[in-house]
Amino acid sequence: MNPQFQGQTKEKLSSPKTQKSIENSLNDHFEVWLNNNIEIAKYLLNETINRSDERIRRKKEKDLKKNNLIKKIYLPGKLADCSQKVTEGSELFIVEGDSAGGSAKQARNRQFQAILALRGKILNVASSTVDKMEQNKELSDLKKTLNCGTRDKFNIEAEVISIEYDPNRTAFIALLKYSDGEKRYIIAQNGLHVGQKIISGKDDVSPELGNSLPLSAIPLGTIISCIELTPSKGASIARSAGTFAQLMARDGKYASVKLPSGETRLILVNCMATIGTISNSDNQLLVYGKAGRSRWLGRRPRTRPVAMNPVDHPMGGGEGRASGGHPRSKNGIPAKGFKTRSKNKISNRLIVERRKK
Repeated sequence: MNPQFQGQTKEKLSSPKTQKSIENSLNDHFEVWLNNNIEIAKYLLNETINRSDERIRRKKEKDLKKNNLIKKIYLPGKLADCSQKVTEGSELFIVEGDSAGGSAKQARNRQFQAILALRGKILNVASSTVDKMEQNKELSDLKKTLNCGTRDKFNIEAEVISIEYDPNRTAFIALLKYSDGEKRYIIAQNGLHVGQKIISGKDDVSPELGNSLPLSAIPLGTIISCIELTPSKGASIARSAGTFAQLMARDGKYASVKLPSGETRLILVNCMATIGTISNSDNQLLVYGKAGRSRWLGRRPRTRPVAMNPVDHPMGGGEGRASGGHPRSKNGIPAKGFKTRSKNKISNRLIVERRKK
């Protein structure tokens, strides 16, 4: 039969024909022997299970090392990562340029502080298309580093872990933990609480507080916020503290939405919106109390235009205490009622009713 064995130790028969004939001839005799020697049979069974578990454990360790290696390969080239692998307690410093990155690397704590050097200013996403955002290298590096991106979590349930203060906006933000283990921030709606389950989806999602649905699936008259103007681009309307819009009607591929300004506008029905009002409505009651608080926000003292010279501002100059004439900007554009919107703007046809003065 010319039997063939595996490896130099020849512990396992590898030729299929020989293996099959030997198994057929030995199976019955081996089964009888095992029945007569119960203790040895139990020992062999336990040994087989233990070796199988060991093989599975080693395979998992190998796969984990492979995945970590792949993640390391695909991290941005300008990122100086920290040594710890958990997100809790880790810090990311985003600096502009390689020279600033080099200085930051020398002063950082390698254990929990990472440095990401970006080239120049980041793209203004408010006026950019999805394709342009995906092609931008700086945004791509940020997404890879922070493990985040544009809206792509559909029909995956998330739990609110915490409601947090954000110094860069007037509204509060909510930290979500999705059922697949990923964490992301969203703008918090008024009434959203820790432990609440929310979901974003296009099919079979109930219009409850915090859930995100397309305008085609939201009941008429519902209070909504965080509304998209372009499908899949992300929220661009009703995002600041205490603001909300109302879904008024639907006709064909457009929905009529009454915006916070009082304007009624048509928006595509496949654009997403979130149920509820934006949190922190008390923000409008905030009184700064002193000039220093404005300085903390980066707002420097402002010189009155009437106190300037005519060369510096259209309202400057004149004999004595002149009023400056009709209020206008530094570029000469009149203020207080002068319409600056272009009459030929394409989206004019989508505005059903202008806002009330």
